[in-house]
Amino acid sequence: MSTETDKPTPESTGDPKARTRAEVKAKREEKREERRAARAEKAADKESRAAEKAAAKESRAASSSAPRTGSKGSGDKGDKGEKAAKGVALLKGGVDGVRTLLGQVVWIVAVVCALFLAVGALCIALDANRGNELVEFVLRGADVVSLGIFSLEDGIKTFVGVNSDVKNALVNYGIGAVAYLIVGRVLERVIRP
Repeated sequence: MSTETDKPTPESTGDPKARTRAEVKAKREEKREERRAARAEKAADKESRAAEKAAAKESRAASSSAPRTGSKGSGDKGDKGEKAAKGVALLKGGVDGVRTLLGQVVWIVAVVCALFLAVGALCIALDANRGNELVEFVLRGADVVSLGIFSLEDGIKTFVGVNSDVKNALVNYGIGAVAYLIVGRVLERVIRP
């Protein structure tokens, strides 16, 4: 006769499908507890980091607002070093800002000069009314920024014959405008930090 103890149990056979519902439930609950513990640990770690940051911030605020004494302690040497480093960084930032601004101004001046030359050449090519004040202003400005190098009478290239004034304006003022843009961009890049 066989007894109930002789029957193979799911545990003794090692069959994974033979697990009971209670075992599966217990495993799931164990995993949930592990996840809850990990979340709680993570939250506690986050809170401790936030507390450390707040304490460090309060410490910095207290040290910066604390009145300075005239005593020459070891802490004053560190403060002087920090102040000197901040001063150098501030000075460098100020110099870089001035250089950037100066570079931008140089570029804008170069663009305006090139614009005067280009619009002046266009006015001459289109035979604009020279009695008009705006046209006269543009042509005078183009003559000034041509610097004699790109002038209409004695420029880089001088044409004679039919439409020589239009050809002189387009070639000389055109070369001048391109030269202003190139030189302006190079100077801007050199000046800028």
